[in-house]
Amino acid sequence: MNTRNTIRTTVLATAIVTACSWATAQDITLYESHTLPDALVFEPKNATGMSTKIDMIVKGPEDFYLRKSFEAGEPIEFNPAAVAGEGLPDGTYRYELRVMGITGVAADRDSGKPAITEQLQGGFGAFSIRDGKILTPEVEPPNEKFAARVTSAEQGTQAKGSQTIQDQVILDDLIVDGSACIGQDCVNGESFGFDTIRLKENNLRIKFQDTSSSASFPTNDWQLTANDSTNGGLNKFSIDDIDGGRTPFTIEASAPSHSLYVDDGGRIGFGTSTPVVENHIVDGDTPTIRLEQDGSSGFQAQTWDMAGNETNFFVRDATNGSALPFRIFPGSPSSSLVIRNGNVGVGTQSPSAKLHVSGSGGDTAVRVEETSGTVADRTLLTMANNGGGRIILDDTSASANDWVISTTGSNLIRISKVASGGTEFELDGSGNLTIGGTLTTASNVYPDYVFKEGYALMPISEVEAFIRENGHLPNVRSADEIIRDGLNLTEGHVKLMEKVEELTLYTIEQQKLIDGLRSRLDELEDS
Repeated sequence: MNTRNTIRTTVLATAIVTACSWATAQDITLYESHTLPDALVFEPKNATGMSTKIDMIVKGPEDFYLRKSFEAGEPIEFNPAAVAGEGLPDGTYRYELRVMGITGVAADRDSGKPAITEQLQGGFGAFSIRDGKILTPEVEPPNEKFAARVTSAEQGTQAKGSQTIQDQVILDDLIVDGSACIGQDCVNGESFGFDTIRLKENNLRIKFQDTSSSASFPTNDWQLTANDSTNGGLNKFSIDDIDGGRTPFTIEASAPSHSLYVDDGGRIGFGTSTPVVENHIVDGDTPTIRLEQDGSSGFQAQTWDMAGNETNFFVRDATNGSALPFRIFPGSPSSSLVIRNGNVGVGTQSPSAKLHVSGSGGDTAVRVEETSGTVADRTLLTMANNGGGRIILDDTSASANDWVISTTGSNLIRISKVASGGTEFELDGSGNLTIGGTLTTASNVYPDYVFKEGYALMPISEVEAFIRENGHLPNVRSADEIIRDGLNLTEGHVKLMEKVEELTLYTIEQQKLIDGLRSRLDELEDS
């Protein structure tokens, strides 16, 4: 412990021990709080506390909320001046230390057992700030009215000033026809109004102390507590498990009406006195349920929120940037997403496959889209059939028109009709393509422009010179280009027809020349 903490420990004659300081072996509080005017300091009271990662959460007036993480072994301190330079507003604050992880301890989810069997909690409590300082945790003394106590051989007595008042022991049923006031501040002539029983003093407790002695009978002691007894403590009502050292139920003063309401049908309302379902949560802005795994059992901390508002219902990953991996928008149709018997249905409540998409009116399309635009080569859809055979079935309403895309062990992909079983398309592993019908391609260009007037037909001598220099026809890709880039069949066919039509024009010119020469030859022979 450093010097500063040593001095503080020495000075602190009245340390606040967090609630549950009497914890049993199954419910261990790891930290003890010490209060100074300038700070609230937490020190480990258990060896496990030295190896725990802790989140400190503080809530207070004017919607003040602070959450700060501390590594294992790091000093834990809350200093109002360090949080807000001008100080925090006066009022009562609550704090909680959450165990987020224990160094060197990891749990195996598959084993079904946590790494830590005890109920570990960092500690919790309340404090007040006045004039920028944390109030000293003095315990309020009992009322001095009946402070002195003496005993007699017959029964207990109490001293009131100069009078000694004997305790009353009633060995019979007691019926009070009127109201009763119990407590050291009750006065003669108490005005009860409609109160039947009134507790009146500065430390209000009702304790249920079970004196059962048989092993088979329950013996746990309970207590109803109104308000903390320490300076700056919490205004609250709680139910305390005395033997277990726990406070399972607390209501703070100023909690809104109907914060928790159980109606005559067993329905629970949160924020409403008229719940209409088993659990009914009402709030003016995004009612939320939080599921927080705090790491106290050795598993990694993780927090999820389920919430809804006028824009959407969503699941929020609060631990990882508050991402919203699941959202449903108002107005979505019934059965938008269904999971049934391990199948997922989109638009159907009876999915017949692992993914079954159903719709009408043109809303049944499936779109796979990659939006980053940073990867040139990406796989958007993978279908793996380890046994081979069918991979896609076109199941139309008319069975005669059903088609199937399949693969075989010989590395073929085949498209065939279901009814006839005939293969209409086949592509083998060597790239050989076989089709059962005709191949039709579409093009908006065809070389009939060769026959139009004004077409610049290259002289045959220039064609010969081009071929000698380049090794291929003019305006036709070379063999090297086709090997490198592949052959576009439509483009190749268009170029082929262009050359056929040009060859036709060359042939017509040759025929005209032949006919002219023949005519000259005939004239020479006649002469």
